[in-house]
Amino acid sequence: MLSSYHSSNNHMRSMSLLCCGNTSDGQLGLGGIAEENVRSLTLVESTKNFLKIRQIACGRHHSVMLLDDGSVFSCGNNDFYQLGHDGIKRKPRLIESFVGIHVISVACGDAHCVALTNDGHLFSWGSNVYGQLGVERMNVVAKARYPRIQEINLANIVQIACGSNHSLALESTDGVLHAWGLNDHGQLGIGTRESFIGPTTVNKLMGIPICQLAAGASHSLVLTPSGTVFGWGKNMFGQIGQNEQRDILYPSLVKLLRTQKVIRLACGEDFSVAVTATGGLFTFGAGTYGQLGHGNQNSELFPKQVMELMGSVVLDVACGRCHTLAITENKLYAFGLNTSGQLGLLNVKHTTSIPLPIPIEKQPRKVFAGADFSFVLCSEPNGDDDGGGDNKAITVPSFPVKHLSLSFVRHLINEEPEHLYDFVETVMTSLCCLNGSFLQSGNDRFGVTERHSCINMDEAMETFLLLSDYCTAHPKVESIMVRSVEVSLIPSLRSSLIDIEFARVYLILPWCHIFSFSKYYRNIVVPFTLCLSDQNSTTWEFLESWWSCLAVRHLNRILKVFKQMACFFIDNLMNEHGWYGQNRNSFPVIAIKSALDVLSHLNKVNVKVRKIPFSSFYIDDLEKKINLRDDFLQTMNEDKQCSNRFLFCHYPFILNAVAKSILFQVNVAVEMVIAQVREYFFISVSRNNIIEDTFKQLIVATSYDLKRPLKVQFVGEDADDLGGLKKEFFMLIFQELFNPKYGMFVEYEESRYTWFAHYNFEEPQTYEYVGILCGMTIYNNVIAALPFPLALYKKLLNEPVTLEDLKELSPTEGRCLEEMLDYDDDDFESVFGVNFQISLPCLDKVETVELKPGGADINVTKANRQEYVDLYVDYKLNQMVLHQFEAFKKGFNRVVAGCIIPMFQPLELMECIIGNQQYDWVAFEKGTQYRGEYWRQDPTIVLFWEVFHEMSLEQKKKFLLFVTGSDRVPFQGMDQIKMIIQPCFGGEEYYPVAHTCFNLIDLPKYKSKEILAKKLLEAIEHNQGFTVV
Repeated sequence: MLSSYHSSNNHMRSMSLLCCGNTSDGQLGLGGIAEENVRSLTLVESTKNFLKIRQIACGRHHSVMLLDDGSVFSCGNNDFYQLGHDGIKRKPRLIESFVGIHVISVACGDAHCVALTNDGHLFSWGSNVYGQLGVERMNVVAKARYPRIQEINLANIVQIACGSNHSLALESTDGVLHAWGLNDHGQLGIGTRESFIGPTTVNKLMGIPICQLAAGASHSLVLTPSGTVFGWGKNMFGQIGQNEQRDILYPSLVKLLRTQKVIRLACGEDFSVAVTATGGLFTFGAGTYGQLGHGNQNSELFPKQVMELMGSVVLDVACGRCHTLAITENKLYAFGLNTSGQLGLLNVKHTTSIPLPIPIEKQPRKVFAGADFSFVLCSEPNGDDDGGGDNKAITVPSFPVKHLSLSFVRHLINEEPEHLYDFVETVMTSLCCLNGSFLQSGNDRFGVTERHSCINMDEAMETFLLLSDYCTAHPKVESIMVRSVEVSLIPSLRSSLIDIEFARVYLILPWCHIFSFSKYYRNIVVPFTLCLSDQNSTTWEFLESWWSCLAVRHLNRILKVFKQMACFFIDNLMNEHGWYGQNRNSFPVIAIKSALDVLSHLNKVNVKVRKIPFSSFYIDDLEKKINLRDDFLQTMNEDKQCSNRFLFCHYPFILNAVAKSILFQVNVAVEMVIAQVREYFFISVSRNNIIEDTFKQLIVATSYDLKRPLKVQFVGEDADDLGGLKKEFFMLIFQELFNPKYGMFVEYEESRYTWFAHYNFEEPQTYEYVGILCGMTIYNNVIAALPFPLALYKKLLNEPVTLEDLKELSPTEGRCLEEMLDYDDDDFESVFGVNFQISLPCLDKVETVELKPGGADINVTKANRQEYVDLYVDYKLNQMVLHQFEAFKKGFNRVVAGCIIPMFQPLELMECIIGNQQYDWVAFEKGTQYRGEYWRQDPTIVLFWEVFHEMSLEQKKKFLLFVTGSDRVPFQGMDQIKMIIQPCFGGEEYYPVAHTCFNLIDLPKYKSKEILAKKLLEAIEHNQGFTVV
């Protein structure tokens, strides 16, 4: 009744117009008939010559018909000049004022009309009691040409809608929504009840892409291309889908329609309807006369699907004051009030709350409704009209506002480059245009959720790359883009969002090439970053979830933009004044903090999805640019009141191995000062009784003792521990502890990883000692060969373990669980045949444990398989070894607990203890030092490096083990090894000798490459681990 929207593509050619309902004022266009009410569908004879009816807009007692050629006809009540011509007219009459003007859409309120022309201009006529015409007084020029029809001061309008006494209009250039007229229930959406004579902007919807408008008597609805619905105004009956029976003064999300793929809205007086892409019909609001179609006369506060029409595909819908019309594939349904015959159902006297088919011989194509009357555009069954055959296609509304798409930008560049300038300026100025750009096709464009932004990020990437290439050859386009973003787009960003669709700009814009140039940082990238970092927790939950679904190329782009910006300002500060002379509220510091805040969210996502190497977040050489030691000390000393101040150590993910090793050394030094440590922690052990001897000394050791530098003495040996004995001690004791004869740990043969045994008889304190020893390796900078998987280090850092962790420990077991999750056939239970319990080997028998109470009697099905897998993983990696791990963790934390360990990623902590295999043999050679007669170009040294670089990887690893006592690379990198080569006495018959205490090798002066290779390979092949001299 009170809203009017039909796509300009739906042209009704050569069709019959039928009508029914009240015609007391001639609104049906039937002429001077005696009846006030027409109770069955009747042909409107006066429109037979209207070959191309495009749309019919209906008011309370009048109708306006728009033809495909842009001409406008009207009939019905004319008390307020709402017909646009003189007199009461019972047959459609041409509105001569529009002759020569091409009208493409019309909308009617109770007694006013608005017309939209093909050049985006608006005209209005009729009642202006509440300012619903959008003009205060008649324009003198317009009056001379169009008596009583006035032009509204708006341009570039693409869509319109009218309520009883208010009007809405949408701009095509920037997507701005304008409203004017009566506002007693907040139907203008501006936050007050003040009525407006002229158009005013609905600011709350700025940045939200809108594709359709609809208006009821005193409420308004809009629809986005992704199917999101917002409503505002009167909500006494729930007509805007909010659980508050009061006026809503600002646009509010209709949450229950978010995932329904809505493509069409319509409004009655106090109710609303929504059509979905699958042809479903939802209604809500006043149901007093059954107009909601739910089989009762109740009002509905929330959208509810019309069950009677389930199974049918609703193609079009129209709402009168208290009735509803709906077209399905081959039927026309009506429900609601019928006192004036507006339903076209002769057997319904008053109301029907169930959708009933209207008897009709022709094929219904489109429906329109006024207060108490209805129109149906029909064709002959299987007729040869534009609609053709039965109705089957559901029309999905396009986004009528200018927006970016790869195909259109490519078209402009190739075919109409002269129009590209204006297009870029328009789109890059408007948040709405950008947020409506790059929408996915088909059903993927609907339903914005935490996992689905509806944006085709690959299209966004390719479009901006295309524009970047074009801007290289045409700098003027880049200048326009920069000015648009800087002057208009950036100032329109805000931290308070009405809906998450607004946040799409934060996904899209980083691909714009201007974000890569430092010259645009101050005025564009930094303000953008500040607004992004300032988003509330709800927005960040969505953004993080969207990021987690992105391909690696898009995550890398986000990382590059913000990391590059942070590095730029860090480098500039270093070059100008140095870091600690800076005011922490200065622009560069604020820029760095905002960039790192954004990167912290990206890192949080990456910790979960692990798509980017964590090393990609490192800011290299940061330890050379700022005083990391002082930064870390401030972090250690800060209290909760100062925790918001900016410190680099608040962002540990940007710190590389070198930086973190520096911080670890600072942490050790501080703890040793606190403990007043002045000497070593000595351990004296027998090689034959190393575990018992060690544990006896750990029992009496204090936490302070454990933080002292370790020195080891083997009983009966005189060697002084300069580092080599310590290495050998850790190697021997861990070899013994992980020996299967003790039963403390179990090795998984397939992965060669070790896990805690669940059936051992050791006291928990034994595991605590193992944890202490692991912690001591870090404190003493020793690489230990611990065969634990990454899961151990995740647990030490309180990170959850997953199926991937079980798969690493036990590959076959993990793959079986993955196959269970991926199985799609219906014979799931017969194929897997498992229940909620787990079988475990326990010495010489098998033990069965329930994963949940009563698990033995609960079958695993497709519905509950995820729960089963989660419980299985939790039991194997957590519950089964709970006491053993907690004791281990307690011991570990006795040594290294503090603010430094949480700064590590699990893999970093793992590499800190066991090293890594990121070999850089060039760096190894470069870092080598020479003593005595040897130097880099000495003939023996030249031969040595020739032989070394010709070795296989396994031989090089054995050489590393020979020299350092470990075949793995220190956490800080290979350049930390610092091997020393010195000459030794003896001839070529002698072998090289390694001093692992100092990473030193005695190399005889070989003169032959063959002899050097032979002696060196024999030395490393027959060395049991390393030689202590």
